[in-house]
Amino acid sequence: MLYVVMRALLSPQPGCKLKYDCPLGGGSYKSEEFFKKYRGKPATFVGYSEKLVGPLDFKGRIPGRYLNPEDVKVRFDGEQEERELNIQHFIMLHPREHDVMPADFDFDNQRLGDLVHPVLYYPGDLVLDKETGKHRTVQSVFLGHPFTLDGVPRYDVAEVDGDYEARIKGVKEAWSKKTPENRPFLHHVTSRDSWNKKGGEISPVLRGNVWALYHDPSKLSFKSDEDEVEFWTQDGITYLLPTQDQQYLALAMDIIERREWDRPVSYAPRRLHDCFAQHRDRVRTLTKRVLADKPTEAVA
Repeated sequence: MLYVVMRALLSPQPGCKLKYDCPLGGGSYKSEEFFKKYRGKPATFVGYSEKLVGPLDFKGRIPGRYLNPEDVKVRFDGEQEERELNIQHFIMLHPREHDVMPADFDFDNQRLGDLVHPVLYYPGDLVLDKETGKHRTVQSVFLGHPFTLDGVPRYDVAEVDGDYEARIKGVKEAWSKKTPENRPFLHHVTSRDSWNKKGGEISPVLRGNVWALYHDPSKLSFKSDEDEVEFWTQDGITYLLPTQDQQYLALAMDIIERREWDRPVSYAPRRLHDCFAQHRDRVRTLTKRVLADKPTEAVA
């Protein structure tokens, strides 16, 4: 039988027939065995897989469940089990029965609904570790496999500044007493300790600015203009503009990121993700204020 290879952007409906056409070579032993077993077999499209998105998503999506354009749910002929596999490894057997999607269709932003298990803590929140009785700072949120089970969020929590500084003082003293050949690389022993915690293993002490951004912007609080600039220039709140066209920057730039690793110091333009567009007046005013004493040519 002659198959028409169709890898255009289509909108398959549940029940449409696919052929598994995965590439061979380059995978792990387990995946190679799977490929050899199922390659060339027909399957039925069940639906798209879901992707869980948490706070500070680098594509600017609000937390929730989104369509995952990379994986689809299928059922191979003769099996009852549903499998999640790469959509690029399938050929649609009867493409004329399905519509071709518009070229600008954005699969990544197709929101399916809220998270089944909501995020309880946000980066920057101060929490209490119930096991040790110590305060910790939330660094990030883990969602989905392989980091969590059934989409229940887990939290990366780290030492607060005071605990870290006290511990590192002793670590550096011990390090300095070792002979040079017995010293580990200093950055290997001075990293901030962190732990992967369940929501029930910690309790809230003080909400941070990321929580306020999503839930109550009136509670945003900063120690200084520099502190606020650092907040707004985080990936997930803003994204870097790749162009240096001045006319474009005048229209698109929201906030300036200070790049101290460059010599001399430079300033990179960034723009707020659309979900935070209501803060554009605020951050543009902030940028004008912090650049008031700096020459315009410093912006690069």
